[in-house]
Amino acid sequence: PLLLELKSVMSRQIQLRLSKRHAGQEKIRELSQAHRFIVLPCGRRFGKTEETVTEAIETALKGQKYGYWCPDFNFADEFWRRLKIKAEPIIKRKDETKKRLETITGGSIQCFSLHDGPDAGRSLDFDRAAIDEAGLIPCLLEAWTDTIRPALMDRKGRASFRGTPKGRNDFYTLYTWALDETKPDWGFYSAKTGDNPYIPRSEIVEMQPPFISERSYRQEICAEFLQDGGGVFGDVRRLIQPGVERIEPSEGRVYRAGIDLAKSQDFTVVSVMDSTGQQVCIERWNQVPWPETQRRVKAVLDRYNAVGIVDSTGVGDPIFDELRRMGCRVKPFQFTQRSREHLLERLQMACEGEEIKLLDHQGQRTELEAFEWVMRGKTIRAEVPSSVHDDLVMALALSVSESKPRQVFIE
Repeated sequence: PLLLELKSVMSRQIQLRLSKRHAGQEKIRELSQAHRFIVLPCGRRFGKTEETVTEAIETALKGQKYGYWCPDFNFADEFWRRLKIKAEPIIKRKDETKKRLETITGGSIQCFSLHDGPDAGRSLDFDRAAIDEAGLIPCLLEAWTDTIRPALMDRKGRASFRGTPKGRNDFYTLYTWALDETKPDWGFYSAKTGDNPYIPRSEIVEMQPPFISERSYRQEICAEFLQDGGGVFGDVRRLIQPGVERIEPSEGRVYRAGIDLAKSQDFTVVSVMDSTGQQVCIERWNQVPWPETQRRVKAVLDRYNAVGIVDSTGVGDPIFDELRRMGCRVKPFQFTQRSREHLLERLQMACEGEEIKLLDHQGQRTELEAFEWVMRGKTIRAEVPSSVHDDLVMALALSVSESKPRQVFIE
């Protein structure tokens, strides 16, 4: 245990016995200092409740306000029970009905249920907020934008979203925000059950297939956000080469690069594929002048002696012309609704037929998994949620666009 000693106004020494953080919980503490808002998909029994209790007490010790939100008060029972035991020496007063306590240091901790809607805690202010079992809260985004986020404004407070993933709901949307490089306030840490050193390894083995389903294992133990159905590219994990982030040029290989140019807040992406279907390079950047973008694109094309398939729609047309003037071997691609559909259909075929092997790039995997079939009128289209970029997928699709599908012979 970690012992914290306090001197009260009466010059008494007070000892608090808090659980010492294991390495995974310490990672959460470090992340919460580096980012204002953090998203924490956690496997079962990782130790998120104990970490939340410790964080709440540490906040109250500073004389600050801590808010704890959960799907309903049944989920708050264990947090509240542990909190009262750990914080007992410093509790000034507590309200069992509201699950709220004040400390002798001037801090407070209060629990809220989102069972009846997103307004719990409205009009209050906090230094830190924890949203527990975030995957089980149907109104999570609304509660965040309308209630919890405004409650942090006065004090420039921080927040964390914790829980086991449950498909692609609001918790997943917040996870995509944390993956977005344009949102530096946001960070994430995926914690598997096995990251808790106090769980016997034998128990982890018993919670793997074939003892439970692969889906349950990946979601409940590995804390993965799984598709609920309707995914466009299927299970892209089988196409990814773990730990391989770049492959240098090889003599005798032919390379093709897909180049998706930035629009507004999007990124420019260059994705390079070789003639065997192996992705070898991903370069991604934003908010740089167009001459610098042209220089970077040319550098990648020159390194792999690649032909570039360039998004030449709108602003891309003069950039395509300039790349050609600079000596690059480039081909234009005009995006229309129909050409985009054809492009994604070809990529889908390549994924389903396992014609390609992908680099280990978290952003690309997130975008591929986010694509879903959506009904627009009488047309079904492949789309991503508005909170997710698609530039990595479009660059990948461009790099695959001119490859020929494998022939399948049926006897």
